[in-house]
Amino acid sequence: MLAALKYQFYILIRPIDGFYRLKFEKRGRNFITVLNLFLFWVSYSFMEYYVNFTVVVRPPAHFRNSLVNLLGIVVIFLLFCVGNWAITTLMNGEGKFSEICMAVSYSLLPMLLVFIPATLLSHLLTTNEAAFYTILVGTSIFWFAVLMFLGILVMHDYTVFKTILTFFLTVLAMLIIIFLILLVTTLAGQLWVFLRSVYTEIVF
Repeated sequence: MLAALKYQFYILIRPIDGFYRLKFEKRGRNFITVLNLFLFWVSYSFMEYYVNFTVVVRPPAHFRNSLVNLLGIVVIFLLFCVGNWAITTLMNGEGKFSEICMAVSYSLLPMLLVFIPATLLSHLLTTNEAAFYTILVGTSIFWFAVLMFLGILVMHDYTVFKTILTFFLTVLAMLIIIFLILLVTTLAGQLWVFLRSVYTEIVF
């Protein structure tokens, strides 16, 4: 278990070789995928609730229940992984669904390492020093994006251009999935109302 946790830091420093070994040497672990999602939820919720108001000004209506954050993180994660798997299956991608999930989850490490320390640091900064917080958080998000891009590239054995195209099509796939879910939900709701009205008429 300790070796699996430490391996994430190898990916952080040497992402291409790290993701290659994760795929072909089976260095990835499913429990790390789940653990990273949980830790991201904790660190993101901590940052959202406890960041100093002098650094990030947010209206009270902005704050959400932490369970809503968890639901949003899981839904976006699954939408991306399912969308990417669906698109890459049609584009001769070599990555399995579990490998896509690992690539995305392992890429979260920069934000896991930065969000809570940056939040604590925000209480030591003045308004004029808020740029340090922004740079720190922005760098972690940028490094996450780089890691995820390289992870998807390695998992599917794509070129840079094909990976960029894949990300664009994955976003479209996510939107299509959301539309279909909303459509099915709406139709199911209308069917339920119709059946309930028919039942009511029969009873009367």
